[in-house]
Amino acid sequence: MRPVFRFIVALGAAGLVILGVGLLQFINFEPPGQHTGLQARILGFWDYDQKTGAITGDPKDHFKTTERLAAEVDWAALPPDLLVGGHWFLGGFALDAGGVGPARAGDFGPKPAVPLQPPSDRGTPPGRYTFVVERYSGLKPVEVLARASVLVIGGR
Repeated sequence: MRPVFRFIVALGAAGLVILGVGLLQFINFEPPGQHTGLQARILGFWDYDQKTGAITGDPKDHFKTTERLAAEVDWAALPPDLLVGGHWFLGGFALDAGGVGPARAGDFGPKPAVPLQPPSDRGTPPGRYTFVVERYSGLKPVEVLARASVLVIGGR
């Protein structure tokens, strides 16, 4: 019975360590007392012209791998001195796919487009991309102000 009891105690200890590490990560990335109640507005996803740096066409909810895309954010709706950033992620928060900031919301001015920056010149890999607007404290994101997803599908 002793080996089985020790094994069960070891599994319990490992579970407590995993729980503790998860709690520390949660406190690190979502510090207590950082909620402001502010919300940003992501106006949509558009085709993006790299040469002019402008969005074109109508908003879409999916793109082909050969198309460039950008999110449009209403930065003016946020307090101008608020430190914010907008970032693209592939597969939840697994792979960073570009973005802007951190900078003061008022510094973004008339450039509301935040282009997706594909990892290669061969186009954008297919998948679900999430665009997140975050509030920063120093250089650390502390609050998500808006989140939206768009689908990139294969094909020409």
